[in-house]
Amino acid sequence: MKNNHTFHGKSGSAVEGYDSGAILPAVYPWDRQSPFLIPKEVKCLWKIHEDYASFTALKVGVVIDSEGCLILADTAGQIEPNHEGRILKLRPDGSKEVLFSCARHLYSHPVIHANHAILVVTRDSVSAVTGKPDAGSTLFCVAPDGMLKWTFDAAESFQVPPSVGQNGNIYCYSFVSQQDVPQGKLFCLSPEGALLWTHDFQSATWTAPVFTKSGLLLLGLNHKKSLVALDQNGEIKWELSLGSASAKKPPSIGPDGTIYCLSGRKLFAISPDGEIKWEVQSGPFYDPPAIRKDGVLFLPCLGKMLALDQEGQVLGEIAFSGAIPVSAPIIDANGNLLQGSCNPKTQSWVEVFSPSGEKLWKYVTRSKDLLSVTLSDHGRIYALYEKELTGAKYLPSYQASQWHLHALQG
Repeated sequence: MKNNHTFHGKSGSAVEGYDSGAILPAVYPWDRQSPFLIPKEVKCLWKIHEDYASFTALKVGVVIDSEGCLILADTAGQIEPNHEGRILKLRPDGSKEVLFSCARHLYSHPVIHANHAILVVTRDSVSAVTGKPDAGSTLFCVAPDGMLKWTFDAAESFQVPPSVGQNGNIYCYSFVSQQDVPQGKLFCLSPEGALLWTHDFQSATWTAPVFTKSGLLLLGLNHKKSLVALDQNGEIKWELSLGSASAKKPPSIGPDGTIYCLSGRKLFAISPDGEIKWEVQSGPFYDPPAIRKDGVLFLPCLGKMLALDQEGQVLGEIAFSGAIPVSAPIIDANGNLLQGSCNPKTQSWVEVFSPSGEKLWKYVTRSKDLLSVTLSDHGRIYALYEKELTGAKYLPSYQASQWHLHALQG
């Protein structure tokens, strides 16, 4: 499926070429806007599933390469130590192939570099002496054909997926606690895998690095309960305390550069230079807001999303079917909202709402937990689910599960 779109700027970077390697190089654009259109109605084109395969990543999703193929990382095999970390390529017709595999747990969703390489990290490494799992972790860089280009090993565990900056450099964050002393480290690597610099923090992080349009790198520090901004050479530009609660999700960035960050039950609006503009406290909020082109925020809550203006005032709310939102909605080129939600282990919904909040359609599945919803070009939507395997033929393991992928088409 050949695409003819220009994608730069859709994943948080305003620099030409950053997104040129893929339709969707990272799981979520940082404003949650999409250049594509949500179809007016859908039918299910195909479904595929994998038994005894699961996800060890904290945040699960798919990315889409320049030809419209989905790239997905999972762990198959299920029973220690016979597990297999895999990078899978799923074509638009539902056929799939294993691009890359290793005897490791892949801990992050993939990220596609502007040079088309696929990046993914583990949370463990393998000892060169014993061949058994050891402390530390590894970043794999894999070519589009599945050949391993290079690896980078860290003595600590990578905590979040890698991020790619506007300059093409790759940023990873590791963490270890030694004698109750938190030790975090931000790594900056060249596109060829050479270490350029590191920056030490006495904290874990809650998010992969996020980049503002001015080129600042945003990093959340759990132990300090703060948001820190660095330039792409690792120099700290500002640090802002977010109170006594820890955050869990990467911030969103508005068209004017405003940073929207969740901490505990609060949503903070932060200026590009690190000053709090306003805050809203009414949570629980499940994800930082999606931001429409006119600056209206859509903030997912329990069973609904709130619409806020740029001053944090509530404009209205839109109810969706499930109690738990999967993430903030995806906003298409016409301002329509694509929202996934679920009632865990019972039902899941993919729903579409007009800019005014009218429900346009819904797609319902049973007995599966919805993990992510992805909008691609040509009116294609992908819904990724996970389901526990039960019954006498399945081993009683926390990893006894299967994932399902549904392709919806207008």
